Amino acid sequence: MEIQKIRVNTDVGYDVHIGKGLLSKCGEIASAVINPCRAAIVTDSNVAELYLDEVKASLEKSGYVISTYI
Repeated sequence: MEIQKIRVNTDVGYDVHIGKGLLSKCGEIASAVINPCRAAIVTDSNVAELYLDEVKASLEKSGYVISTYI
């Protein structure tokens, strides 16, 4: 699996990861940047139906406490 990183240069810069299969690795990627904590997933009903469960499960597996807002 090839993962591309694109750097977004803002006051506090961050990387955007692009690649296949990354939804199940969200928690692993996030925990490399910030220790597990309380976090929120904000999405709409179309995206939530397709991806919310996988992203939430990945984050929770890595120790994040997730709230969701649709």
